[in-house]
Amino acid sequence: MQQRTIIVTGAGQSGKSTFLHGVGSYPLTQFRPPLPDYHPRNQITVPITEDNELMLVEIPGPMRLEPILPYLPPVVGHLIIVNSARPETFRETISIFRAYSVHGAVPIIITANHRDLPDAWAIADMRTAFQIPETIPIMPCVAIDFLCVKEVLLTLLKQVLTSEEYQVACTALGVVI
Repeated sequence: MQQRTIIVTGAGQSGKSTFLHGVGSYPLTQFRPPLPDYHPRNQITVPITEDNELMLVEIPGPMRLEPILPYLPPVVGHLIIVNSARPETFRETISIFRAYSVHGAVPIIITANHRDLPDAWAIADMRTAFQIPETIPIMPCVAIDFLCVKEVLLTLLKQVLTSEEYQVACTALGVVI
């Protein structure tokens, strides 16, 4: 069985758990690395084929990633979720982005959650505030909207899977391409 991991992270109250729930009807389980004082993390396992699955693991921030990397299947991407209506969390989001961007060629997508709120920042303004290069997508999202969550996830999957695996993943997620 080939397993791959996508890390779902972000500042507090950004919508990480809600995003995982929005992935679909897959059960939310707990990832429990065998480390002292490490609290279980939410995860969802999405079967892509009979012998290929994708784990989405919620990590609260960069300080908690390093100790568990040896216990995860290969990390193929990072989703950094930011509450676009709470600019007081932007500094932490920038810190998370910088910490995760050192992991080399692993794709990163910034997910601007809470786009349905009146105080949500414009994507262009967030890019300027975060000083994020144009090569890093910042995607609008409302984590309680199944279609928004799928679009974000499929954008990342398109970067990390072969075209054949991507087509199978779309089918597994109920998307017709």
